[in-house]
Amino acid sequence: MNIKIVGIIVVLALIVGGFFFWRSTQNQESETSVVEPTTSESEEPTPTEEEVQRSQYKIEVLNGSGIEGEAGRAEALLKSAEFDVVGTGNAENYDYEETVIQAGDDVSSAWLDELKKELSTKYSVKSSAEKLDTETDADVVVIVGSFDKDGESMVKEVEVTPTPEEEEATDETGTPTPTPTPSEEAEATETPTPTP
Repeated sequence: MNIKIVGIIVVLALIVGGFFFWRSTQNQESETSVVEPTTSESEEPTPTEEEVQRSQYKIEVLNGSGIEGEAGRAEALLKSAEFDVVGTGNAENYDYEETVIQAGDDVSSAWLDELKKELSTKYSVKSSAEKLDTETDADVVVIVGSFDKDGESMVKEVEVTPTPEEEEATDETGTPTPTPTPSEEAEATETPTPTP
């Protein structure tokens, strides 16, 4: 009987052990076979750069440098880069050193960055755009300053040398005496005509 009891205990132990073994392998299989796709909510889509259409806004270029023809040169630069320049002119004064961009509220900041980048290839451009507060048909006004992209003045000093006639027309003190123009000489020799 002892052998019979020992046999039954061994059989029961094998059945119980087999059951636990089977159960543990099932848990391992379910853990390894079930692969759920992980989605991270913290991942945000990469923002695409705003598409900038350079001809989107109208630009007026004003010469604030005092350098003859500088507004036209800036206009040519911007037109070659496909910006829409609708006109040029002179600023109210010529004391601008840095080039200034004035823009309306509806002008995109990405577009302004493109404009500044293009102007910076030739001019020293003020870091931020100013609010456009003058009446104009343009969306943006560019006032060209006298400093180049390296911050150096583009104004060339012109040395004035007197002509030989101007050198001869000085009095004993070295002060230049005015030389009459041909029209002044003609007026001095004409006799007045009486009026009827």
